[in-house]
Amino acid sequence: MATSIEECDAVLAAMENAPGLVQLGFVCRHAATTLSAMEAIESGRLGRIYRADATMYRRRGIPGLGGWFTTRSKSGGGVLIDLGPHLVDLLLHLCGRPRVISADCSVSSHFGHPPSGYRFTDMWAGPPVMDGPFDVEDGATALLRCEGDLDMTLNMCWASHLPEKVLPDGVTLFGENGAMHFDIWGDSVIVGTELDDASVDIKRPIKDGEGWNTAFRRQHETFGHNVSTRTAPTSTAIEGREVQCVLDALYRSNEARASVDVSG
Repeated sequence: MATSIEECDAVLAAMENAPGLVQLGFVCRHAATTLSAMEAIESGRLGRIYRADATMYRRRGIPGLGGWFTTRSKSGGGVLIDLGPHLVDLLLHLCGRPRVISADCSVSSHFGHPPSGYRFTDMWAGPPVMDGPFDVEDGATALLRCEGDLDMTLNMCWASHLPEKVLPDGVTLFGENGAMHFDIWGDSVIVGTELDDASVDIKRPIKDGEGWNTAFRRQHETFGHNVSTRTAPTSTAIEGREVQCVLDALYRSNEARASVDVSG
């Protein structure tokens, strides 16, 4: 939503006297896998969720090296504020938006500095500026403790030497009645549970043609519907501020090298 809680508050203040609508771009909510996962969760398939993990590893995925993305004064940070908002929001969304109580985080920066040493095949928001700045993190791992005895973990990196598909990307949920895993842009949602005293796996396939582009289209269509009907968006600025509070706590935790409370 922004680079700080103060900027979020400025947006919320502006909304009070404006006739428009604000929808946050949490596009992962609109992925077909997320919609399928929500159906299973709302049906009670998992029961009470007690742990939620989100992982997104890139081997060579630093965006716009030497430009806006890697300049802290402009972007607010690196991979944590780039991928982090989507993963934090998605876990909160799937788990019923519990209050996050505390955060523990460690970030690293090993691949973008100096930019001239970074080897890649393609680049989002390129071309790179090889003599440009890189004062942001390119890796992060975090633990969030939430109300209701729910723990969340986040693992993400823009770059690593990890071979592709060695560790699965996506979301993993652990519940008292079942567990679930899915790659956000994958072709299925896998649920593990018990049936007739036996452990069973249930595959919920995603129809062909779904993916990144259809999720963005769904997001745009949803906002268009909100505008035409003057109904409130489902991904709100208040929720964006909640996510920003979590990100703020994660950065503070890294600086303190300790767990910190998540401020409201």
